Amino acid sequence: MFELFVPRLADLAWVAALERIWDLRTAVAVGQTEEITVETKTKRFFEDCLLDPDHLQLLLRRSDSRSLISKVARTLAPVQGVVLADHLLGGKIGTLSTPLANWCSALCSLHAKVLERTDLGPLFSWTTKVEEEEELAAKVRGSVANKLSREHPLLRDYLSRRSETIRHYAWTLRSLLMRGYRAEEEVARFLELAETERELLVGEVAKVVSDDQDYSRENHHRVLPFYRQRFFQLTVPRLLELHSNSGCGKGVFLEAVVAQLPHVPSSVARTALPRLLPTFTGTAASDRGKVAPVFLAFLKEADPESDAWEGMVPFLLEVAASSSTPRIEDRSAASAEQAEENSLLASGLIGS
Repeated sequence: MFELFVPRLADLAWVAALERIWDLRTAVAVGQTEEITVETKTKRFFEDCLLDPDHLQLLLRRSDSRSLISKVARTLAPVQGVVLADHLLGGKIGTLSTPLANWCSALCSLHAKVLERTDLGPLFSWTTKVEEEEELAAKVRGSVANKLSREHPLLRDYLSRRSETIRHYAWTLRSLLMRGYRAEEEVARFLELAETERELLVGEVAKVVSDDQDYSRENHHRVLPFYRQRFFQLTVPRLLELHSNSGCGKGVFLEAVVAQLPHVPSSVARTALPRLLPTFTGTAASDRGKVAPVFLAFLKEADPESDAWEGMVPFLLEVAASSSTPRIEDRSAASAEQAEENSLLASGLIGS
């Protein structure tokens, strides 16, 4: 029976149906034994697919199976999980067909009990010149580091390595901050690297503070509250110092500060905004043009009735006036016609 189902894995509709059946587990009412039986059988079948190397390869090639792979992988018993991890890591790194995001999500979904029993050496020693592969490998390494016990030798070795580039280092920071490490030395190293690799800074900061479906409690990560606030407090003073002391292109340091505002508690952001105004107004117009849209996007979501907004009108005007980037809006065919008609009316070519 199992073999009869396998060819249907190539059917997109079947993969979607599998996901719907999997979700029945939280939606089935008591007494619906037939649906529960179908769901249970499907779960077992899908687990068998994940644990078979050939079928796993087939699933990993499908971009639409990413969510379902994660759902099943995070519920595997330790023995099953180790088998899956061995398939994913045991000599197969770098050989999987795209999309590699499926490979990454599957590994990020595994429980700590699975990882403690898995040979993770290939993951931590693997290097590649392919940027996409290295990015995802760094992300998985960070995920694993978040879950391993403090005494695990691979974690100690991982933390002892001194990164020589800011690229992908954000996953290390996020991993440590989420699990409650003070990470002061790691943040200092991150900012040290930022001075020479400033073109990568904003993107790496985003990896630390933005939402990520792979780094979640559902996927067994340790997620302590206010880790984003901790990163904000550790980085802002130094970023503003770098902004003040740098020459051309220093706006990137201010941009890295502003990019964090939507992700920290609103009370922290409201307190920080007035202090950022003098730095913002003293920035060259070319740099302000990059930062202003980020400011405005954040302020658009803030509560205008809040007491913290008292005296903020001059700040808002300054930010708006400093944006040298015109707003680009999508127009429908009807609005484009109206714009053309208005132009003709203004030129007197047609009557009103």
